[in-house]
Amino acid sequence: MIFKKKNNLEKSESNHNLNNILNKRMSEGKYLSYNDFYDANLIDTLNTLLSSYYDNNAVMGINDIVKNIIEIDSVDDMLANSAEQKDIIQTMLASSEELASTSENVASSIQTVSQHSNDVKNEAIDSMQSINNIIDNIINSSSNVFQIKENINLVANKVNDINEIIRIIKQIANQTSLLSLNASIEAARSGESGKGFSVVANEIKKLAEYTKTSVETISENILELSDSTQETLGCTNSTIEDLNFGINKMESIPKYMNNIIDSIKEIDEEFCNIATISEEQSATTNTMADKLTKIAEFQINLDNMCKDVADKINKTSEFSNNIRVNQINNTNLTLAEKLDTYIVDHLLWRWKIYNMILGLENINENNASNYKECALGKWYYNESDPNIINSPSFKKLENIHIDLHKEASNAVICYNQKNITGCYNHLNNMTSISSKIIHIINDLKKHISN
Repeated sequence: MIFKKKNNLEKSESNHNLNNILNKRMSEGKYLSYNDFYDANLIDTLNTLLSSYYDNNAVMGINDIVKNIIEIDSVDDMLANSAEQKDIIQTMLASSEELASTSENVASSIQTVSQHSNDVKNEAIDSMQSINNIIDNIINSSSNVFQIKENINLVANKVNDINEIIRIIKQIANQTSLLSLNASIEAARSGESGKGFSVVANEIKKLAEYTKTSVETISENILELSDSTQETLGCTNSTIEDLNFGINKMESIPKYMNNIIDSIKEIDEEFCNIATISEEQSATTNTMADKLTKIAEFQINLDNMCKDVADKINKTSEFSNNIRVNQINNTNLTLAEKLDTYIVDHLLWRWKIYNMILGLENINENNASNYKECALGKWYYNESDPNIINSPSFKKLENIHIDLHKEASNAVICYNQKNITGCYNHLNNMTSISSKIIHIINDLKKHISN
């Protein structure tokens, strides 16, 4: 009896040691050695179980890796942002080049205007000198007109003096005529002795008449001269008034011209400053355009890198999935583990559609719509366990599974029609349906475990 208890105690202790060793090897991912336990057959059996356990864990690990890869849904955002940024930079580059060209044209125009402004300033200065010369000439002309007026006044005075002399000559002529008449009367009274005196008296009379006629002619001419002199004097006075008015106005012109010249000088200085600033701005704009050109080149490279990264992520997912499928086909998985792989299979359909939209994947419409040929479909339509096929979760799975493949097929149709918006709509529907499939499969796993 004591011996039996001792054997049981030793056996219990031995099993406990084996359990500890087994847990340690499992945590290390290693197999048992024959030194760990005395029973070689048991060691072989346990190592076979460990191999199956490790294979299943490896498959499920790869399954999780693929799941994590295909859950990367920011690639399109990355590519879209990169493309948008490239477009923005290209637009900025085009604008900067146009701005640089415009700045150069503006700088050239400002330089031309500045030169014209400087020419106008010089012409204004020359005009000012000409105006001063004209004013001096007008003032000199005014002085000459004043002198002419004085001379005309002097002529008028002389005309008056001549008129007075003519008046005296007229009186003398009248008296001479009267004396001639008296002499003729006296000669007649004297008879023959007075004939000689009569001849003289007659000649005196002729001289008096001639003098009177000449004086009248001179008087008429002097009168006309006096009228002309007065008229000329009036015109001269009017001319003097006009000259005085013009001189007053002309004297104000230099002041205005000086103000204009000062303004033109200020404008010319401003144009010079603007021309300098414009040249600096043009140089800065050209520098900015050059830098934007380099940025655009960098952005194109970045855009290509983003596309390359997206392509490599997709190829990595394909490579990982090939390993996953190969491991699944060569490993005895439990139904619960298989259901987990089916979840990834249908997340992969969403991933394929996603990469198709990005131009990284080619999908056949018939393959997308064939819900019976996928791993889940093959299992679903070949499952015969009443406990499973009669469960509510199993029954719900069929229609939702068919809907997922329909959305995938419709997305392919939209893509072939270049309807990218429609593609994204079906992709969003697939995301929603995938969540429902995952939920149903998880419920089915719970049903199976129970």
